[in-house]
Amino acid sequence: LEEAKEYWKKEAAEEATKEATSRTLDRAGKLFDLLLSQKKYDEARRAATDAEYRMKLFELYGI
Repeated sequence: LEEAKEYWKKEAAEEATKEATSRTLDRAGKLFDLLLSQKKYDEARRAATDAEYRMKLFELYGI
């Protein structure tokens, strides 16, 4: 019974990680699509390497 609980706990954690990763990639994709469509190349370049700046842009653009 304990082995089954541990197995399902691990499965749930892996699934949650996959979902979070997918949502993060979707947000980043939306941000970069927006920045590139507005020809904000310098902002896109900085957002690609600066997580804090990227988070500010997510807030600014409501993503």
